[in-house]
Amino acid sequence: MLLCKDKKRDDTLEQTKVEEEKKFKKHNIHFDFGLLIRIKELMVDISSGCMELALKEKREAKIASESRGGKQCRIKNKTVGWAKTLWRAFQFAFGVYTFAGGQGDRADKITRELGNEIELILNNE
Repeated sequence: MLLCKDKKRDDTLEQTKVEEEKKFKKHNIHFDFGLLIRIKELMVDISSGCMELALKEKREAKIASESRGGKQCRIKNKTVGWAKTLWRAFQFAFGVYTFAGGQGDRADKITRELGNEIELILNNE
């Protein structure tokens, strides 16, 4: 069933692409749809990198705090800050997902990990 939906969506996109190409050619405008696809792929890579970086910095800050024996109130304030930072990375990834029309396996895995980390932070408050 899912395969049929994907095929139908792909056929619709291809038909839209052909129609748009005709409109552009009518006005003597050359438009490379391959470039648009590449931009979308790169945006997904950038958003994945941002999510990975946010998660990495959060983990490093947690390790550094634990090694210093940080006080509970200081950790809670920093935790709220990390929740906001991770949430912003998540929002950016969602915006890219909407723009690109999906994401790859890597981005999907990182998004889940980021969502789980945000849930953990919010549940520990």
